[in-house]
Amino acid sequence: MDETTGLIRLYNYPILLYFFLFVSFLYPSFYKQKAKYVRGVCLMALFCTLGRSGIASVVLLLIIGLLLSGRLTINLKTLCVICLFVLPFIGLVRDRFVSNGKTQSDFAFLFSGDLADMNMGDFTKEGATLTYRFAWVYERYVYLRQQNNGELLWGLGLISGNQPKALKMYDFKLGLTNKDTGYPHQLGTPDIAWGNILSRFGMIGIVFYIIFWGIIIRKMWKSRKEDPIVLCGMLYVMAYVMTSVAGSSISYTTFMAFPFLILSLIGTTQKTKYGES
Repeated sequence: MDETTGLIRLYNYPILLYFFLFVSFLYPSFYKQKAKYVRGVCLMALFCTLGRSGIASVVLLLIIGLLLSGRLTINLKTLCVICLFVLPFIGLVRDRFVSNGKTQSDFAFLFSGDLADMNMGDFTKEGATLTYRFAWVYERYVYLRQQNNGELLWGLGLISGNQPKALKMYDFKLGLTNKDTGYPHQLGTPDIAWGNILSRFGMIGIVFYIIFWGIIIRKMWKSRKEDPIVLCGMLYVMAYVMTSVAGSSISYTTFMAFPFLILSLIGTTQKTKYGES
């Protein structure tokens, strides 16, 4: 239940929701006559999550994608209809993004420079979700920095954070409570990808992931005109990178599978284009 709007947050959405939403706008012939229905279902699923970062990122990238594909004018009527649909709910949107959604207080607190001096146990009481995510990362960062065996560079490894051994080794206060153990999850969180990467792989891991996803996006950008699926795939990856401070998807190796499929499509398209297969 979202405390701001009083609505239930339906955020257990399919992992390829963003991708198929982009496809419905940028490659409607893929769905033939059903494109408008797919758009409606995907948009409804997106807005029902009430996720501020996800909604803002996807809408922004959708507009960018329409500009890149030259379909912005064609979809202008559809976008106007969407705006008319959202208009009656503008009050809820305002409350979720600005008023009681803590966005302004989150950023004001983060940029105040007092994060290191705060009582870590108070974050969960304030309702400042963005601040909580950064506090989760900061607690692990302080621990890594205090170690003398290079943990800040290399992280704490791939040990399960809920194993009895891990609970004896670590005593982090912030984190979602594990129902089985009654203790906070020690080394992983669904709230911020960079926290998972830092605790598992350290600062070197963060640099590696930035380079890795940068290469993936660059490769798709260079091949975006070869196939509309590639452009949709690029926007899909960019959406999750942009929301990595509000979700953990890009920190999981399983998330890499779909972008790799898009890369294989690029290779196949290039071979066909140059007569190699």
